[in-house]
Amino acid sequence: MPTSATPFPPPPSFYKLYDPANADPPSRPNLVRGAYEIFGAQHHTAPWHDTEHGLLAPGNFMYPIVTKAGEKGSDAREELAALAAAATKRFSRACADAVDTPSAIEKDVQDLYAIFNNAHKVINEIVRPAQAMETLEHALRGQIEQKQETIAALRQATLEAKAAMKKAQLDAREIDGAAGKALVEALK
Repeated sequence: MPTSATPFPPPPSFYKLYDPANADPPSRPNLVRGAYEIFGAQHHTAPWHDTEHGLLAPGNFMYPIVTKAGEKGSDAREELAALAAAATKRFSRACADAVDTPSAIEKDVQDLYAIFNNAHKVINEIVRPAQAMETLEHALRGQIEQKQETIAALRQATLEAKAAMKKAQLDAREIDGAAGKALVEALK
């Protein structure tokens, strides 16, 4: 019987369909500790400065950080433009080396990896905090506008309620007898 092959691996063992009728949800997967592989690249949960497993471990290539990110007067746009230009030049050189000398492409790939790591560093250190600040300011402005609209609606409702109370008091004064007096006292 023919079977179809799929490029996707089967789901992990902890992945099960959750039935709302079942009171017990599936258990969470265990946290990864140590070495793991994602998209074909080996990674480790050790910090980068760990001399056994981090980037400083023997045999690992420590990608240099060549940007001026975080320095006074550095501009993220200039840094990203410079990194994009360097990546373009390095990629075109890698394409040429792939045709001329395929054995030399590994150095170009490592250089491209370093450039993209630098771009990632610039984005995380300069652009993302600014983006988070802008997002926070936008959310706070929205909350302020919403509160101002709510306050305006409450003031309008208060004015309408006061007007209705005055009208009810005037109407109660027109009622003769003890019931009218009791109603006027209750509306004060």
